Amino acid sequence: MENRKKMPRQERAKQFSSFDALKGLREALMLKEYEHDKIIQGELDEEQIKENSNIILSLENGDKIYVKYFYDGYYFELSGRVKLDLKNACLFVGNKQILIDWIYEIKKL
Repeated sequence: MENRKKMPRQERAKQFSSFDALKGLREALMLKEYEHDKIIQGELDEEQIKENSNIILSLENGDKIYVKYFYDGYYFELSGRVKLDLKNACLFVGNKQILIDWIYEIKKL
C-alpha cells in the first residue's frame, strides 16, 4: 500500500468549488444595472433650501438627525448622530461624509 500525504482540507475543498467560465461577467452586469438605474437629481425650491439651511445652522455635534441626500445618481437616507464640518461644507453621520450640497432633506430627530 502507498504511503501518501493527506491533502489539506482547504485544498480538497477547492476542487469542488464552482467554476466561473465567464469570469467578470457577473460584475459587469451588476455595474451595467447600477448605471442604468441612475436618476437625475431633483431641484429644491427656495423654501426647501431655506428650511434645510436653517436646520443645518441649528445643528450641534451629537444631535440625532435624519438626512436624505443625492449622490452619484441615487438618493440615500441615513439616521444617526451628526458631526459638523462647516469649514469643509459637510457633515458626518456615523462614518459617512455628506456634502451639504448633496442634502435633499434633513430633520432633527
